[in-house]
Amino acid sequence: MPELNFRISGLTEEEFERSESLKKHSSIHPASFPLPAVSLPALGLIALSILAVYKLQERRRYISLDVIGHHAVAAPAGTNGSVFGSMKSIPHALKGNIYFLPQNTASLPDFSKLTPIATTYATDLNVTPRSFTEGFPGVSDRNVWFAIDYTGTFLIPEPGNYLFSLTSDDGSRLFIDGERIIDLDGQHPPQNQSGVRTLRAGPHDIRVQYFQGPPSGIALVLDITKQ
Repeated sequence: MPELNFRISGLTEEEFERSESLKKHSSIHPASFPLPAVSLPALGLIALSILAVYKLQERRRYISLDVIGHHAVAAPAGTNGSVFGSMKSIPHALKGNIYFLPQNTASLPDFSKLTPIATTYATDLNVTPRSFTEGFPGVSDRNVWFAIDYTGTFLIPEPGNYLFSLTSDDGSRLFIDGERIIDLDGQHPPQNQSGVRTLRAGPHDIRVQYFQGPPSGIALVLDITKQ
C-alpha cells in the first residue's frame, strides 16, 4: 500500500490568528524543537490537520499534524503501549485516561466520579475489530471491563461540512466542541454511526468516550472527511 508523508509545524497563538491560510502553516516560524517526519498508509483523499495545545517556554503554541488521509499515524504498540495508544506522553496526541469498571457494566460510566488508573496517548483512533487479550503493558493485563476517555484538539483546515464516522465494540460517544455528535453506548458487537457538522476553520475540541465490556472483541475507529 502506498505511503504519504506529513510533517509537523508549529506557530504561536498570535501567528495562528493572523494567518490568512491554514495551508501555509509550514512556512510560519516552525517550532524550535526537533520533530521527526513520519509516514502513514494512504487511507483517503482529504487533508486533515490534528493539533494539541500546550505550553512551550511559557507561550501557548499550536502544533499541527498536516495529514493526507482519514487518520493521523498511530503510536506503535509494544512494551510502552497497546492498540489504544502509547503509555509514554506524546505532545501532539489525544490524551486518554484509562479507568477500570465493575464487572457487568452495561454502559459508559460517569467519568467525573471515577479516578483514572493510567493515561494513554494516541494520534489516531484506528482500532479495527479484533480480539483483545494483551491489556495495557506496563500497567495492567486487564483486557475487559475498562473505559477510556480521550480528549484533545484538532484543526480544521478550511470551513465546511464534515462527516464524522465512529465504529466501536462496545460503547462509545463522540463530542465536538462539547456537543454530542454520535452515541453508540451499550454492550454490542462492532457498530457504526455517523454525523455531519458544519465547522469553521481553526481548532476544535474533541472528546471520544469508550468502554470495553465482556471478552474479547474490541473496536474503536474514528474517520473524519470533508463533504
